[in-house]
Parts: sequence; C-alpha cells; structure tokens
Amino acid sequence: MPGAIALAGNQNCGKTTLFNRLTGAGRRVGNFPGVTVELGEGTLPGGIRLVDLPGVYSLESFSGDERVTGEFIKSGRATAVAAVLDAGSPERGLFLVTQLMELGLPMILVLNMADELRRAGGRADAQKLSSALGMPVYPVSALRGEGLDRLRQGLALLWQGRVPPPARLYLGSPAERYAYIQKLASGCFFRPADTPAGRRTRAIDRLAAGRATAYPVFLLIMAAVFFATFRLGGALAELCSAGMGALGARLRLLLEGAGVSETLCSLAVDGAFTGVSAVLGFLPVLGVLFLLLSLLEDSGYMARVAFIMDRPMCSLGLSGSSFVPMLLGFGCTVPAVAATRTIRDGGQRRLTALLIPFFCCSAKIPVLAVLAAAFMGSSSAAAMGLLYAGSLAAGAAAAPLLARLCRCRGDSPFLMELPPYRLPSMRSVLLLMRDRVYEFAKRAFGVILISSLAVWAFGRLQVGQGSLMELASGALLPLFRPLGIESPAVCSSLVAGLFAKEAVLSTLAVQLGCGEGALVPALKALLTPDAGAALLTFTLLYSPCAAALAAQGRELGRGWAAVCFLFQCSAAYLAALLVRLLVLLL
Repeated sequence: MPGAIALAGNQNCGKTTLFNRLTGAGRRVGNFPGVTVELGEGTLPGGIRLVDLPGVYSLESFSGDERVTGEFIKSGRATAVAAVLDAGSPERGLFLVTQLMELGLPMILVLNMADELRRAGGRADAQKLSSALGMPVYPVSALRGEGLDRLRQGLALLWQGRVPPPARLYLGSPAERYAYIQKLASGCFFRPADTPAGRRTRAIDRLAAGRATAYPVFLLIMAAVFFATFRLGGALAELCSAGMGALGARLRLLLEGAGVSETLCSLAVDGAFTGVSAVLGFLPVLGVLFLLLSLLEDSGYMARVAFIMDRPMCSLGLSGSSFVPMLLGFGCTVPAVAATRTIRDGGQRRLTALLIPFFCCSAKIPVLAVLAAAFMGSSSAAAMGLLYAGSLAAGAAAAPLLARLCRCRGDSPFLMELPPYRLPSMRSVLLLMRDRVYEFAKRAFGVILISSLAVWAFGRLQVGQGSLMELASGALLPLFRPLGIESPAVCSSLVAGLFAKEAVLSTLAVQLGCGEGALVPALKALLTPDAGAALLTFTLLYSPCAAALAAQGRELGRGWAAVCFLFQCSAAYLAALLVRLLVLLL
C-alpha cells in the first residue's frame, strides 16, 4: 500500500479509537496488548490513506507486533507518520516518538487524552512541545471527538507533503535518550502529584486485583456475564426464533401460492432458510455476550485479568501474555491465534496457539446452547457455565503434555501496562458489539448457506437403497456408537462442524427436517441423556473449524495444525466417553 500515513503509538494510547473516529472504520479496540496485530487501512476525505499499526513501545523487533510496525515504516510503504501520544503518560510514548524522528519521515504528533489531563488539574504545553520536537502538535480527545477537525487539516497537510521531516536527534546511548525524554516531559507537561482517577483506580484495584480477592471477583464477574447472556440473551433468542419460524412458514406459503415446484420450495425453505435461521436466531445471545465483554474491556478490567492470571499461567508453562490471546479465543479462534505473534518466546507462542481452541469460541455458543437446552432443561444456563469451566479444565490438563512437545518453559517475564479505570464509552462499546455480531453473521451466513444446501442435496441424492448423506453418516456410526450416538444426522452435523461450528445446527435442522425452534424436542427424542452428555462434551472439545486450523498452519506450520487436529479430536472423544460412563454410573 504505497503512499500511506502510518498511525503509530503505544498500546493503550487510544490510537485505534482515533483511527475509527477519523475513518469511520470499526477496528477492534481494547485495553490490553495483542488486540491490534495486523494492519488496518482507512481513507479520509481527499483520498488520504491512513494505516493503523499495532501498538508498540519500541521499533526494535522483539515481538511480532513490533516487527510488523517497524517493517512497515522502514520499508518505504509509509510516506509520513502521525505519532499518537498519551498526554497523561508522555515518557513512554516519547521513547517511540524519538525513534520515529530518526527515520527522516515527515511527522506530526497527536496528543491524545488531553481532556483527561485537564480534568485531573494538569496541562500540556503543545506549542513548547512542537518547538522542541520540530513538528506540529495536535491536542485531541479521540474518545470525545475534540480537536479532530484541526487534526484532519494537519493530516491533509502531511499528505500533501507540506510538513517537513523533524530534525534528527542523534541520541546515542539509551541513557542519553531517557535523559532527553525526561527533560522534555518535565518542561512541557504539568501533572498533579495525585489525581481523582489515580485514587479511584487504586481503590478498585485493591478489590479487583488484590492478592486475596482478585480470583473470586473474576469468577463472580464471569458468572454474572454468563448468567445475563443466557437468561436475557436466551429470552431474546426465543422471540427471534419464533419470528424466524413464522417467517419460514410464510415463505413456504408464498412459494406454493406462486406455483413453485415442490423441489425448489423444499430447497429454499428446508435447505437454505431452515439452515440459516437455525444459527441467526441466536444472534441475540451473542449480542448480549459481546456487549458485556466490551464493557469490561472498555473499562480497563480485562487488562487486570491478564495481570492476575500470570501466576496460574506460569504453572502451565506460560505467562500472563498468553492469557490475552486466549481471552480473544472466546470470540474467535482465528484472530486469537494471530494475536500469539505478540508472545516473544517461541515455545510459549506455539503452546498458546495449540491451547486456544480449548476456549469456547462464539461460533460454538448457539450449538452448545441448543444441546444444553435439550439435555439439561431448566439448568441449561448453569450447564453453559460448567461447559466453559470444563473447557478451561481440559486445556489445563492438556497443557503439560503439549508443553513438553513444544519445549516450552514458563519462566519468561511478563510486562504490561495497566490502564486507569474509565467509564466505558457507550459509543465505542456499541460499535464494538455491532462489529463482532456483524463479523459473526457475515462469516456464518455464507458457510451456513452453502453447507445447508449441500446437506439438503446430499440428503435427496439417492445412491442404491439410501441417500448419499445416509451412506456417509452410516459409515461414521461405528465410531460414535461407544458414545451412545446412533443417529446419522448427528454424525453428519459433527462432520459439517469441521468446516464451521455454526453449520452443526443448520445441518441438524436440515437433516431432521425441523426449524431451530423444534430442534430441542427433536434432540430429546433422538438421544438418551447419557448420549446427550457425551455429544455436548465432544462438541465442546473437538477440532476447531477449518479457518482456525488454517490460521494455525499459517502461524506455526502445517505440522502443528495437524497436531492440533489429532490431539483435540482424540481428547474430545476420550472425554466424551468418560462423561457418558459417569452419567451411566450415576
């Protein structure tokens, strides 16, 4: 992407929020490292191309995000740089700014969160800072939208080549660089010794990150999140499913009234509509979950979760830096695996990428919710919490085995910045929730539609005494009989889940000839409780989807992706068999 302005800055400086404000794009925003790993490009009026780079503290290539940022700027693809600096913590950001100045590119400095500094009783002398650095300085608040019009004018001048490069500093030793930064910060930034925000953060951290209270608080918060998700989201999903069912019946009547043939009517309703509606009906559940997680991220709490999890992660051969990509695994395995690039130790990076699929991604939520409703009844919300806990326990049990395979040691240091607690911006939270739901629906729609049509076609294509689907599913039955599963429809749905977890429900709906609302009673009649428990366990733990395996192959190599596939399928089968035996004994 030649001729672009690089947007560079530290993690947690509000860089991606600024990018979203300027371009209208919906890039991922979070309060912990590893969120923005790849490049994001947006266009401003006048054809200005702006590239959002991963947040880094240095251009020296230690981790994947530092390497991405440094290589992009130094490769010549960036013709200018807009450096973003947190006005409340200028020393950390100025280290990167001085490195960027030495590259000889035209630059401007964006002084973000200037409003927070003012409210705390401090101020920044933007004019003095501009004179000292030899570049224009623009105080803004990306969160509140303050100062953006003037910044857009500055970006236009930068794009037009009307901003000269700053003078080179020629700072030799690190001590000399730090001395320069300290003198510059003390002369241009005036901050009170203590602030209300600082006192508030310390007071909350005594509870949320305290030695005795951190883990109970974390468990209570996660329990509340899942309870609200599956109570409130489940109620909304029921309404959505009822609407989908009525819409499907209406569609059938319209097609039949228009004289459409029975085959085409079945293709449209039983194949396409039934399969897609089986998953899209659960979008309210995902929306509530993403909303609550976005509130936690925007408040600054999720960074504390990574911090407090460092000690237990070390017992697994990892560090707190590995927990950040694992948190992303609750959303989608693909970006979570990509986020492992921020882990500097190669062994820890491989182990983290192999353990991420144990975390229950959002695509599994609709599937597990239907299965839990079918076999757990009124206890389905509690069952979902147990399933999440079970997936974490399975990952913890697998970690020592995989650690030996990856030659991973858990003794690397974990350093991260804890941002202050802030009231979440509802605009940012709702934007993030919208983007996550949209990405899920966009990714799921095409895969589900194709798989639903394929399942419908295979179910009607006769080969000898049965359909092609019946023959293929029948060949798998001997493998699943020890789990108590005697249904070819269930077998075919699990195979479809290898391509996309969302396709499990759509395949079941098409195979059983029922809408999403009727799946729960249909599954109750199809499987015994012990088989249902085994199916829940297997679905929870077996191999991630094809896109996730491709991401692992891209990051680690095809051999490691194959290890993940075989290990997860084997672990899921053994766990499902054990669960069935326990249910039978009880």
